[in-house]
Amino acid sequence: PTINGRAMIVAPILHNIISGWDKQTKEKSSTSLYTSGLDGINFLSPIFLTAAPANLVIYGLLPAQERQAFDFMFWIYASSIVGLVMFFLYFILTAVYFRSFQTVKIEKKDVINELEKLGSLKWAEWVGLGGIILMAIGIATSSMHKVSIPLVTLAVLCTVLVMGVLSREQFIQRIDWSFLVMLASLIGVLGTMSVLGIDQSLIKEFSWLGDYMRNDFQMFVLMLTGMILLVRIFIPLNSAIFIFAAALLPMATGAGVSAWVIGFIILMMCGTAFFGYQSPYILYFQSLLK
Repeated sequence: PTINGRAMIVAPILHNIISGWDKQTKEKSSTSLYTSGLDGINFLSPIFLTAAPANLVIYGLLPAQERQAFDFMFWIYASSIVGLVMFFLYFILTAVYFRSFQTVKIEKKDVINELEKLGSLKWAEWVGLGGIILMAIGIATSSMHKVSIPLVTLAVLCTVLVMGVLSREQFIQRIDWSFLVMLASLIGVLGTMSVLGIDQSLIKEFSWLGDYMRNDFQMFVLMLTGMILLVRIFIPLNSAIFIFAAALLPMATGAGVSAWVIGFIILMMCGTAFFGYQSPYILYFQSLLK
């Protein structure tokens, strides 16, 4: 569920594809492929619950009733209209912006040679693939079988460990522990703020914004969008999401507005970047592909 993790998967594939092209094809199509790779790992992240750490932070901050309602499938359902609009507009804009289309000639024997180098799937890889499929099915159907998602993922992890597919060293090195600590800390900080009454102070300070949220939601969305785009020039991505979520999610409940809607708007707008430094994913993807 990390965009950087997807970047690590996609970047070598793109590098191998482009390295096999002739000079003319590289000049005309490599930028288009680079852009599609970058947008492919990041563009639709708010649409899927498990697509980014920030989504899980927002999910953890939702009131208990909404958290129970917005499981993996319902999150997709609720964000589907936005996702479809973005999806089709993206293809239209890409067709307009990248007008040069190149036909790449690939010899069948070259593909066969590459497949022979890879060899057949090993036993450990089959087990890993089966674990991923089981976890995806378990998450997608959690509302039907009523087993909590953490228990589903823990069961898959234990199975992989017991079967020796994941060694102790890999368990320590390959899991993004810093992200897990950050996620737990952010959710814990919000709970602490609630106990200390800091969230009520924030609601009082932003009460004027709550009036717009309650009485003129369209204007509220425009104002929130403008504030986020301005703030994101100076404040990092995760910090901006945390600040706006801490201030506005408690306010939404009092205003009779779904906290998920506010959280989703925050995720959508905070993911916008005018400059490379605003997005750690852009910088990381650039460094991977040089």
